[in-house]
Amino acid sequence: MRKSVLDCVIGALDDLSADNFKRFKVKLCEPREIKYGQIEKESKVEVAQRIVSVFTNDGAVNQTADVLRAIGLNGEAEALPWALTAICWSLRSDMRLFHIAGG
Repeated sequence: MRKSVLDCVIGALDDLSADNFKRFKVKLCEPREIKYGQIEKESKVEVAQRIVSVFTNDGAVNQTADVLRAIGLNGEAEALPWALTAICWSLRSDMRLFHIAGG
């Protein structure tokens, strides 16, 4: 199965230690689109789902990368756009094959 934007965000959060995940959640709530009380006890998968829900596929990766940078995790933040680029190229290839096949 192909990776999705949600998979990219989950992957980034999975790599965080418990302390860094808590820092991530606090910083994520600063713009106020998401309230800390909504995510305080949520798992990494649940937080990732909420990020994609609130910021949509278009903004979820950028928002996640911005928060990672804000808490000093620059390496993790820089890996996300590359993962997203791979997804886009995969989708583009699939669309091209669909078009060629007459779909």
